[in-house]
This record gives sequence, C-alpha cells and structure tokens, in this order.
Amino acid sequence: MVCPRWVRTPIQPIALRDVVAYLTGALHVEPKIYEVGGADVTTYRDMILAYAKVRGLRTRRIVDVPYLTPHLSSYWVDLVTPVDQQVGHALIESLATEVVVRTRAQTDQAFGIQPLGLAEAIAAALDDQRESIDHRVMDLNPGLREGVYVVRTEIPCDVEAALLDADLSRIGGSYRWYGLAFPWRVRAALGRLVGEQWQLEHPAALSPGTPVDWWTVASREPGSLVLRATRWFPGEAWLGWKAIDGQLVQVGALRTRGLTGFLYWKTLAPIHRWIFLRLARTRLRRARAGSDPNTGADVTAFPNR
Repeated sequence: MVCPRWVRTPIQPIALRDVVAYLTGALHVEPKIYEVGGADVTTYRDMILAYAKVRGLRTRRIVDVPYLTPHLSSYWVDLVTPVDQQVGHALIESLATEVVVRTRAQTDQAFGIQPLGLAEAIAAALDDQRESIDHRVMDLNPGLREGVYVVRTEIPCDVEAALLDADLSRIGGSYRWYGLAFPWRVRAALGRLVGEQWQLEHPAALSPGTPVDWWTVASREPGSLVLRATRWFPGEAWLGWKAIDGQLVQVGALRTRGLTGFLYWKTLAPIHRWIFLRLARTRLRRARAGSDPNTGADVTAFPNR
C-alpha cells in the first residue's frame, strides 16, 4: 500500500460506544472542556495494520511516499477500499493534523471511564455493524453504505403471504431452492479452492442463530427471512426476502474482507442485477407452486440451470 508520510501522524481513535458513554456521563460532571480518546495513542499507519490483524488479513506492507499529497491519496482510497467517498476524503485531508488527548488525567478523574484499546475498538465496531445489519438489511438502499455493498431487488408479489412464508420455511438441503442451482454449485466448488466448506442442511425449525446450508439465520419473522454467511472468503454476506406493500423485496449485501473481497464484488457487479432478479422471481414461482425442493417436486418448473 502506498501512503503519504502523514500516515505517521499521532492520533488517539476512540470507539463509538465509549463516545456514547462519555456523552451520557457528561450529564453528571462539572461543566468544562474535556478531551476524550481511546486507550491507545497510535498512528494511521498502525491503525491500518491493526485493522488488518482484527479482520484476519495478512500483514500489510506500507510504503511512505513523501510526495503523495493527502488530496491525491483520497483518490487512491476510492479505488482500493469500499469506504464512502465523503468520509474517506475528509479523513485523508485531516491526516496532517495531530489528534491526541492532552488532559487525560482530568478526563479520567471526572468520568471514571476506561476506554477500549485500538484493537478492541475495531473489533467492537465490526461486531456492532454486523449485528445492526442483521436487523436492518431489508431497509438498506442499493449501493455502498458504511463499507457494505447492497443490491436491492423489488418485484410485484402476487403470492399470498402464507405461501411465501411456507416457501421461506422450506429453505435448506438443496441448491434448487435458491434458483440458478448450477451457478450456486460452481460458486461452492470455487469456494472449496480457498478453504470454504459449504454443507447443505435443512433445519427442523428456523430461528436466529440456526445454521442452514452455508448460512446462519440472522432474522426470521412472518413473511421475512434474513440469512448471514460469515465464512465466505470475500467477507460477510447477507441475503434476505420480505413481502412489503404488494412487493417482494430481496436484498443482498456484502461487507468485503480485504482486497480479495473488494475485487470479488467489483467483478460480479455487472451481472448482480440480473442474478438477483432471477433469484427473486424464483422465490415467487416456488411459493406459487408450493413445491418442496427437498422432495424434488416441480423440478421441471425450476430447472437447475
């Protein structure tokens, strides 16, 4: 990774949950100016390395280039990361500014809060985001949001809610249930080359945390199902369906993991819209027919290719 020399600027990043704790505590302390920060004073360079370690990525090589300005660096960030452009540009432009707490003892005495260290703060932020997406993925708009790529498909739903819900309950044990079974088989084979182990499994009941095929149930409500895959080499993926106001809404999302995940999404981006439209139409066809993919019923109606 090529970075400007300002990546060695001292900073003291703080976890969002600690900021909330300080704001809550501010109701009960003497009014004055308090500086807050995390437990560790670090640099942008070391923060990048810490993030890579928390995400399970190999150690990054960072080369400092003295002539690469923050403005030019912002375009490099746009190219190689899924970070929102406005956030990324603002962060890069601030690289030259040192941000370190100077009155730590005063703040500690007033609040009595022990903030998280850098690695713990990064892990907490990733966990909080994953849990949040579990519950709000069906409300996400298409595009890039907070480092998560989203494809949203909406088609008219002419199927009774009970039939759609029954079809969602039949998930598991067959590639046919998803539609485009052959591409799913190819994807599973490619995944094995990089260590993924997909197992087709039909659960007795669906509830949050239940494993089903290569997913875990993230959310299950009447007429709605959200799945999460955490062992994908590209990153964490979500796939969900919900009937809303006469529309079948299907949302696919990916929080990329490293450059491999970024390239995976970008490579498939041109065909994602077509693929997800086919998957949504399969949901309605299977619900309309009331077939059970585990018994092989209606195979002619739902071909594997």
